[in-house]
Amino acid sequence: LLGKRVFVFLRDGKILNLSRGATVIDASFAIHTEVGLKMSKAQINGQYVPLSYELQNGDVVSIITEPDAKPSVAWMHFARSRSTRAKLRSFFRAQERIALVAKGWLYVRNFMDEHARLLQQSFGYLPSEAQAQQLMIRSAGSVDDLCISVAKTKEPAVMRAMLAQMFSLRFDQVEASAAAHRTLQRLQNRRYTDSQPITQEHEPQACSLCMPLPGDLVRIIEGPDSATVHRRTCPELEDDFEGPDDASELSRWTGTQPSDTFQTKIKVVCGDRKFLLRDISDIVAVNADIVSTASHTSEGIAFLDFTVEVASAAHLAKVNDAVLQVPGVLSCDRAPPGTR
Repeated sequence: LLGKRVFVFLRDGKILNLSRGATVIDASFAIHTEVGLKMSKAQINGQYVPLSYELQNGDVVSIITEPDAKPSVAWMHFARSRSTRAKLRSFFRAQERIALVAKGWLYVRNFMDEHARLLQQSFGYLPSEAQAQQLMIRSAGSVDDLCISVAKTKEPAVMRAMLAQMFSLRFDQVEASAAAHRTLQRLQNRRYTDSQPITQEHEPQACSLCMPLPGDLVRIIEGPDSATVHRRTCPELEDDFEGPDDASELSRWTGTQPSDTFQTKIKVVCGDRKFLLRDISDIVAVNADIVSTASHTSEGIAFLDFTVEVASAAHLAKVNDAVLQVPGVLSCDRAPPGTR
C-alpha cells in the first residue's frame, strides 16, 4: 500500500499523503483549492521546478502564489489526481462561461450602437445598459443566459433576430439598418484623409513583404514600369535607406482608390482556453476580411496569426481594439515588416 503513495513535506512541517506519480499541481490543490488556482511557481527542496514535476518521497514542497495567476489548460495533462482534475474542469467551465457572457455583452453593446436610431424611435429614448439588462431578464430569465445564447449563435442574422425580439424591434428594419451600417463603415474606413495625396507616374503597388497600409509613413520606390510602396522599416530598404538625410523621402500614404483594401498581418497573444480561436476569429471577421489564420500554443499561452484585408492603418487599429476586448487576450499588434 505504501508503495502506491508518496509523502512530501510542506515548509511548515505538515505532510501531504498523495498518490504515487502526483505532481506539483496535485500538491497545490491538496493544500487548498485556492492555492492551486493561484499557483504561479513551485520549489522543491529549495529549487524551482516545472509544475509538471513528479513528487518523490521526502520532497519539501513550496508553492508560490500570485493574485493574478490562474491555471493553464495544459495542467490537465499533468494532474494525476481525480480530485485535481475535477477542480480544474470546474474552473475551466466557469472561465468559459465568463468568456461567453463577456462576448455576448460585446455583441449586445454593438447591436445597441448600430441600431441606436431604431431604438430611439421605438422607445422614445436610448435604453441604458441597466434597462437592457431588464430586457435580457424578461427575454431569457437572466442576463448571463441571454449573453451566452447570443455568444453561441454562429449566424449574425440569427443573433440580430434574437436581439431584435428582445428589444421588440421589427427584424426587417434591423436588417436594413445593419446593411446601412456596414456600408457606412466601409466608406468611413476607406476615406482619404490627406489633403495632398501622393501621386506617381505609375500607380504604386504595396510591397508584399512589409504590407504597408494607407496612413503609414512610407517610401515609394519608382521602377521603369512600376512603383512600390514600402513601410519605413521594410527589410528591402535596409541597404538603400541612408537614415536622417533621407527622411524627406517619407510621405503619408493615402492609398490608391477609396474602394481598395490591403492585406496585413496581426499577432495575438492570449491565455489558452477552449474556443479561444473561434471567439477571436468571430471578432476579427466582424471588423475585417480574414485571409488566413495560424496558431500554436506554448506553456498555456496561445499565439494566433491572422492575415486580414483592411482599408487603412486606422481601420486596422479598430480591429486590434476590438480583439483586445475578447477575454483572455493579452496583446494584439500589427506584425513587424518582413514577418512571415
